[in-house]
Amino acid sequence: MKKKKPGKRYSVLFLFVLTLFIAGILFFYHAYQAVPLNAMDQESLYTKKEKKKSDSSPKGVALDSRQQKKCQKIYQNAKELLVLVNREQELSEDYAPALRTISNGRLSVSEILYDDLRNMLSDAGDSGHQYWIASAWRSRKRQQELVDEDIQALLNKGMDYEEAEQEVYKETQPAGHSEHETGLALDILCSSNPDMTISQELEAGNQWLRENSWKYGFILRYPKDKEELTQISYEPWHFRYVGKAAAKFIYRHNLCLEEFYQIAVN
Repeated sequence: MKKKKPGKRYSVLFLFVLTLFIAGILFFYHAYQAVPLNAMDQESLYTKKEKKKSDSSPKGVALDSRQQKKCQKIYQNAKELLVLVNREQELSEDYAPALRTISNGRLSVSEILYDDLRNMLSDAGDSGHQYWIASAWRSRKRQQELVDEDIQALLNKGMDYEEAEQEVYKETQPAGHSEHETGLALDILCSSNPDMTISQELEAGNQWLRENSWKYGFILRYPKDKEELTQISYEPWHFRYVGKAAAKFIYRHNLCLEEFYQIAVN
């Protein structure tokens, strides 16, 4: 009788051990996959440091402490120019800006912005752009009249009052909540396009204003990407005077006035 070679026995034993080893690895692998890392733990691993840095700034605004202090200093030095008027912030009923007429007496603006406005329009003219200022300061009474007129126009089209009011407030603020009552806001249209619509943004003159108005103390008050914060639809024609220091800061950091104000008063 022939003896079995020991090598074959060892080969079978080796394969058996290898099979057990692989099975063990697969078991632990699937067990680990079945218990994922808690979502909150994952967040704490990757975003804890980032959250710490941004807690002191408004959502969507990343400013370091030096920049925040600068913002606050600008605000303290020019509070009268940086009055915030919006859906939540009502202008005081006794607010009475010193006014100066423009456009051959057709309109009035706050006297404090007159020189910067004149310089801005003059420099724009040198670059080949001409404008027509559609509106500037208006009284609280006139603001209410405009709101009522717009609501009535929608009622005539079949809307109910609540629906019409909500639609009007997307672009027009209630009386007492309009920037035009401060004398610091202007609706500036390009002479080549008399329509107060977003078509203004396609005009070279409007592009010039959006790129250069900050040098003269003006900001685009209702930007396209800030509608959730301003609660007003994008208006490429509406410019607000805030003074040169604030305008530069707001433009450089891509802020709207609500964001600037939140940082400034914190």
